[in-house]
Amino acid sequence: MGVVTDREKAIRSKCTCYQIGPTRQPEDLLCFSPGIVGTLNNDQDVLFCKNKEVKTPTPAMKERLDKFQAAIDAAQERYAEKHDEWWWTIVGEELAKRGIEA
Repeated sequence: MGVVTDREKAIRSKCTCYQIGPTRQPEDLLCFSPGIVGTLNNDQDVLFCKNKEVKTPTPAMKERLDKFQAAIDAAQERYAEKHDEWWWTIVGEELAKRGIEA
């Protein structure tokens, strides 16, 4: 979920999205918008991305996204087993295992 810093700018601006799934639906896009820090969630995509440019991720970006998803999946498994560790600590450890600096 992105943090909206300038709502009007986010509404007026074109989003840049990367298609990371099989469709061009919000759940298969990774979108960014001026006026929002971070990636948009599906609801923000619908609200702020009326005008969007959809790009195919570069091979390097695709590799990084695949590693990130693998880290999140592994962290979810670990977190389900032991809730005594803080979620983001586990995510950071899983990212580090895949060579992604948190």
